[in-house]
Amino acid sequence: MQKKSKKKDKKKGKKEPSPAPDEAAGDAKINVSRLNMKIGRILSAKHHPSADTLYVEEVDIGEEATRTVASGLVGHIPLDQMQVSGSTRFVVDRRSTLD
Repeated sequence: MQKKSKKKDKKKGKKEPSPAPDEAAGDAKINVSRLNMKIGRILSAKHHPSADTLYVEEVDIGEEATRTVASGLVGHIPLDQMQVSGSTRFVVDRRSTLD
């Protein structure tokens, strides 16, 4: 007894490979030396009032005033861990790179 095999033609509708992320951005190069990277102490954290995937945090990064930061960490770090007093996080400040 022979088994019947069905061949599917996978060549129909062949798609072109999608461009790499840097090509999709119009060949824009990211210069990481222009980013200001710091360690900050989270003073408070709460859910963003109008975005389900964002937290709003008050962060002390050693400047005169605290920074208000919106971060997309909701799916990665629970709120109770964000609110631990004195917890530290890596902060990337890109405001100074916007010329």
